[in-house]
Amino acid sequence: MTVRIPAKIQSDCGTETVELYAVHKAFHQHSENDSVNSCWKYGRSVHNQKIECFWSQIVRQWLARWRDIFRNLEVEGYWTLDNPVDKDTLLFIYMPIVQKELEAHRQEYNAYPMRTNPISRPPSGPPEDNYKLCDPDLDHSVSIPPEWVSIIRADRLADFDPNSYLSPAVTTHLDELLLQSPYGSAINVVNARDQYLYLRNSIHILRGPNQWL
Repeated sequence: MTVRIPAKIQSDCGTETVELYAVHKAFHQHSENDSVNSCWKYGRSVHNQKIECFWSQIVRQWLARWRDIFRNLEVEGYWTLDNPVDKDTLLFIYMPIVQKELEAHRQEYNAYPMRTNPISRPPSGPPEDNYKLCDPDLDHSVSIPPEWVSIIRADRLADFDPNSYLSPAVTTHLDELLLQSPYGSAINVVNARDQYLYLRNSIHILRGPNQWL
């Protein structure tokens, strides 16, 4: 089956575009035209209605609530921008929860059917289901050359690791303190605020308000 792909994609320089860059380059490597050197352009995203719609959905469904939570902590004096203890403790408590919610949003978004397009022939169902419509024993994937991922990561994501937001020493220390928490060692949406305040206050008492490891 012949499948049409966009001749060129323009995106902003966001970190979320690096995998798409590599995938689109790989598609064009397998195409008859092989326009791999001209199929991607970086620029502003203000005219990209699809990605702007995606971000607006995230803000309404997920981020607005977290903004209120963090703003309240700041207003109440439980978080200060320049305080390393507050910053690291907040990341330790809330980042895993936020990441899980974003992953849930991604799965929900990918389960939503794509609209049919009269000028192209891709399947119009949910993205995750499209891979299962044919013989499940056949591999219909396109191989992504590792060099495309390496090139764009070196250019756009140098020294960036989304999972390394805390040093191992800080993580270990906070894990040890959490074992003594009156709220248990688990962290979830219900007890996140209490766990954050417990860790923050414990460190402020032990080491002072601005001291860290």
